[in-house]
Amino acid sequence: MSNSCNKCARVISDKDRPNSFLCSECKTHFHSFCLNISDLEIKVIDRKVWKCPSCIIGVQPYISKGANGNPSNGDLMEKLLEIEAYHKNTEQQINASLNLCHIKLDENAQELVKISHRIDKNVENIQDVITKNIHLEREVGALKMQLDSVDQYNRRNTIEIHGIPCLKHEDVRDLILQVGNALGVTIERNCIDACHRLGLQKLHHPPPGIICKFLQRHLKEEMIHRRKVKRNLTTLDIGMTSGAPIYINESLTPFRRQLLAKARAFKKVENYKFLWTRNGNIYMRRNESASILELKSDDDLNAIRNSINVSE
Repeated sequence: MSNSCNKCARVISDKDRPNSFLCSECKTHFHSFCLNISDLEIKVIDRKVWKCPSCIIGVQPYISKGANGNPSNGDLMEKLLEIEAYHKNTEQQINASLNLCHIKLDENAQELVKISHRIDKNVENIQDVITKNIHLEREVGALKMQLDSVDQYNRRNTIEIHGIPCLKHEDVRDLILQVGNALGVTIERNCIDACHRLGLQKLHHPPPGIICKFLQRHLKEEMIHRRKVKRNLTTLDIGMTSGAPIYINESLTPFRRQLLAKARAFKKVENYKFLWTRNGNIYMRRNESASILELKSDDDLNAIRNSINVSE
């Protein structure tokens, strides 16, 4: 019996023998790789009844005849056994292929389970990140509010004056003293801690405002109060030839200025009657009989808007 592969004619070495096949019909040897048999198929194929492709194809239902022209019982039995063996071998190979498919399906199912577990873990991690991000956003928001409160507290003695045109070689401190004199507020030069224009001088209107920080809070409050009483304060009152109105406001942080601008637009749309600031805080009131609402953030403004929508 030859130990050479019937396909490639090379000798089947001892190393290749575990993965070689012997045809149960023609007794010839084959390398598994010459027949494209996978490692998994090697494990599931029953080698006792395995037949090479040539023997499987070569089985013919030929039946010899006896002397009287009829097939003998022995011949019939032999052919039946051959057919049975052929079908059995075919069935085993089909079963081997099915087993291979089942193994592959099991492997895929196991891999899907692993992937599902990884997805669940990733979803859990993402949810943790989202939760942490929400907490961080709240902490950042709280810190921003604290910083804004500190910034506004530092402005407690500060006012902003708008409407005064820029003059060549002007003394901003003198302009503030003139505004105070027009309102009947006595201000000494040494009562002003710091003052300057808000930004560079512009070629077009409106001119940049003036920010003034007093050493005493009562001067700031008195200037704002007197301006509310004298509603017609203009640049004529400080010796200028033009009559542009002069406005005096509390100095607000950038965040509160934005919130006040949003509240002013909201007041116009929703027909609110009152909007004002006091000590850096923003307040709204729909009419004389309505309650006073304090605005600390956009959430407060949204809450008022939502309450209006619900009532409608």
